[in-house]
Amino acid sequence: MTRDIPGFHWYDKRARTDVYFPGVGFILARSANGPLCLYRGRIWSLKEACVTGPFADREDRSVVLEGLTDLTQMPSGGDLVIYGIGAPEGHVSYLHEMGAHAGPSPEEPHTFILQPPSVRLPSPLTRPSQLYSHFLAYREGRR
Repeated sequence: MTRDIPGFHWYDKRARTDVYFPGVGFILARSANGPLCLYRGRIWSLKEACVTGPFADREDRSVVLEGLTDLTQMPSGGDLVIYGIGAPEGHVSYLHEMGAHAGPSPEEPHTFILQPPSVRLPSPLTRPSQLYSHFLAYREGRR
């Protein structure tokens, strides 16, 4: 089942086609009504995808929803992002580098930061976007 989504236009046909390639897990797309998830020929709002779609069985679906929503709000996040996680043949990483991953997999839900003891990070630190001002201040010599 598919439906027309306002704001989801020029890449609609291509995205519906790409989601059937063996190395594609899901596609995240920006739209005028919020982020969309394309998975196996269906289109869900990202919130719907966490309730009835490909993320419904994830224990960490609220974190997935929050993180992918954040990504769609970043200017550099891309209008259409193709993920290899959940691909029919298994998770696929598109980058040939050590540490690259296929997307928000249950096997990789946590991150860490190495820092000198003298560096103070925002607290509580719950979102990657909280680090932008910290690194900008560091680059500008204010830390």
